[in-house]
Amino acid sequence: MPTILSIQSSPNMISSASRAVSKSYIDKYVASRPNTEVVDLDLVSSPPSHIGPHHLQAFFSPPEEHGPESEAALAVSDAYIAQLMDADVLVLGTPMHNFGIASTMKSWIDNILRAGKTFNYTENGPVGLLSGKKAVIAVGSGGIYSEGFMQGFEHCGNYLRDILAIIGLTDVTILRAEGLAMSPEAAEEGLAAGQAEAERIAV
Repeated sequence: MPTILSIQSSPNMISSASRAVSKSYIDKYVASRPNTEVVDLDLVSSPPSHIGPHHLQAFFSPPEEHGPESEAALAVSDAYIAQLMDADVLVLGTPMHNFGIASTMKSWIDNILRAGKTFNYTENGPVGLLSGKKAVIAVGSGGIYSEGFMQGFEHCGNYLRDILAIIGLTDVTILRAEGLAMSPEAAEEGLAAGQAEAERIAV
């Protein structure tokens, strides 16, 4: 039975484009594979802690030096990594905030990007410890960043794609709902394009 891990970070709980595009992909995927299990991780309703002193102690010191707060931080990180390991498909939904990902998504990344757990350092650079998973990144943005003069400011979907490569995931598709703040017509067209592409690749 395939498992989808849906990780959503848009604070717009009503009309989020990244959530809508993610849902289009998941609904189409499940429709063609009815035995699929979907695990929802909503980073808005249950935000991960930003990396702090207790995380550093937990990640980089021996267990005998861990205090209760460090043990708690480690348990959360381990749980996120276990979800990641168990999934066959990842669906990451994020709005573009100031050209980058939502801060809650960044905190999740900081919790799962751990040497010895999801990747190893080698003399030739980092080597991912995960493989055989597909990842779909759904990005909602007010402007157009897939092409044109603002393309160099796209540090959202491209960043997530590069981070996933660090942990060994290279089968990655970026879905975009663009132009959402340009006009009502552009927003409608951008969302429809993202949803159509999501449904197309989910089959």
